[in-house]
Amino acid sequence: MRSPILMKRVFYGDGLQARSLRSVMLTAFQFGAGNFLRLLSSLILTRLLFPDAFGLMALVQVAMTGLFLLSDFGFSAAIVQNERGEDPRYFQTAWTLKVIRGVILSICAALIAAPVARFYDEPMIAQLLPVVGLTAILNGLSSMHLATANRKLLLGRVTALNLTGQVVTLIATVVLAFLLNSVWALVFGALIGSAYFSLASHFVIPGERARFFLEREAAKSLFGFGKFIFFGTVATFLINHGDRAILGKFVPVDVLAIYQIGLLFATIPFMFGSALSSKVIFPLYSRMRETNEPRQRQKLRKSRFALSGILFAVSIVLALCGNSIIQLLYDPRYHSAGPVLVLGSLALLPALLSLTYSQYALAAGHSGRYSMLVVLTALIQITALFGGILFMGIAGALLAPAIASILVYPLLVYLIRPYGGWDPSHDAIFALIGIVSVGLVWMLHGDILKPLFLPI
Repeated sequence: MRSPILMKRVFYGDGLQARSLRSVMLTAFQFGAGNFLRLLSSLILTRLLFPDAFGLMALVQVAMTGLFLLSDFGFSAAIVQNERGEDPRYFQTAWTLKVIRGVILSICAALIAAPVARFYDEPMIAQLLPVVGLTAILNGLSSMHLATANRKLLLGRVTALNLTGQVVTLIATVVLAFLLNSVWALVFGALIGSAYFSLASHFVIPGERARFFLEREAAKSLFGFGKFIFFGTVATFLINHGDRAILGKFVPVDVLAIYQIGLLFATIPFMFGSALSSKVIFPLYSRMRETNEPRQRQKLRKSRFALSGILFAVSIVLALCGNSIIQLLYDPRYHSAGPVLVLGSLALLPALLSLTYSQYALAAGHSGRYSMLVVLTALIQITALFGGILFMGIAGALLAPAIASILVYPLLVYLIRPYGGWDPSHDAIFALIGIVSVGLVWMLHGDILKPLFLPI
């Protein structure tokens, strides 16, 4: 009789453990359903549109993501971390600043459209980027209560909102692809999805209605926390999108589309781990810092070991079966994405090993240390990208994250040891698994991977 009662307490209680478990389950569900929708969208749209459309949109998205991250002061993270996170004056100030930022970003998108088009020698970008830039205004208007829900580990409605937003975007884009048969279907679909998400967020997430308000102390606190986050997000852009930004200069847009499709699958484990880190592990680190209970710390380490095991298992399966997956799901125009998926899955194993470590410093409020680590990783990775692409072609772009993760690991350990976060046995075990996996995959698929190493 105790078991059903215990399960009820775990899944329906209001304690930290119950909310944490529900958050993990909801994050996993959202990630699985969200990636299913992304895959479904890719499978449908690749049959309706030509590869050039996806390559052009990839470059536009890189430019927009760069603008977003180059202006990110971590307001949502500040609400999760700051003791005033639930103070209406604090998050109303954060929302007001977020709206202002969205308007500025939209203007910037229009201003940089022509230079970006000239840089990539793709005149169409000059027309696409200003329109896509309107999503910045729409995203800026979304409710700030999304962050307060994250702070409380109450992610049910947030999950529903994210998934319905993807469904709306998918339906709109597919209908427009039938009607327009051009890259504009992707652009207008993104606008419709952003408009729905922003509007619905104010009705789905409970809380005080958003209004424009600025409090000097709140603004000072937000920018004080975010001044280091800014440098970290600039570096994060280079880490996560630098490959496409640089590779797009050297290869045609149809080749960039192939690269993008391969990464769609290869990055699934890393994206899932990152989602758990930001939505679950980061708030747990913050709570653990407040309570300082050794038992909670031990449970968190066990959870991290289990998470790494799942992420490594999925990446290794993708590396072993990636070529067959692409050939099964896509028409022959996209089959060359198979080797990209195989090598990309292997290249992300070092990043998976240390995925959650940096959250220790951020949860402790030491955003400077966190940003220093991310900036160093970005510098190493961008250097590896330029050299890799020039001498090893597409393989150089895929392997750059692995090189950066390995080289920055000693500094990472040095930074997190004061917080008791380093787990050497965990790292040794998964490093060995990674080395064995690389050897096995190369034995089985070395013949299809070798062409990726040809210089561009």
